[in-house]
Amino acid sequence: MFFNAWPRTTRERELAGADETLYVSLNEALVLYAEIRGLNREAIDSELRDIGLLDSALMRPVHAAQYADADLAEQAATLIWGIAENQAFIDGNKRLALVVTLTFLEVNGFHLDMTDDEKFQLMIDISSGTPAGQVAEMFRRRIRRLE
Repeated sequence: MFFNAWPRTTRERELAGADETLYVSLNEALVLYAEIRGLNREAIDSELRDIGLLDSALMRPVHAAQYADADLAEQAATLIWGIAENQAFIDGNKRLALVVTLTFLEVNGFHLDMTDDEKFQLMIDISSGTPAGQVAEMFRRRIRRLE
């Protein structure tokens, strides 16, 4: 299920009876990108190389869940890795990858227990070739339920 009203709190999800994983939609990722870069929605087109690359990256966790029975950590790893590596935008891909992944975890009732410096290093590691599987292993150790 793709969510439409973010940020969505764990309490709101409980009240709605949501028990399935929520995913970030293409439009939501574009809005997040605009926020990160300080652009209006219309200005995004000049920054976008290929919307299909972004859409493909956003669908990775969905496919991982459906076809590989991936847990939340693996889904988050495929998401962050896919956005960072697909390079759908001229600039800001790693920042978008991190923000979309943190949003994905939050709307599903979790957060990544890492300092800002550790998050920065994670993005450098991904850019340097750390595979998604290793990222998933690290996420399994660092993902915590929101309180």
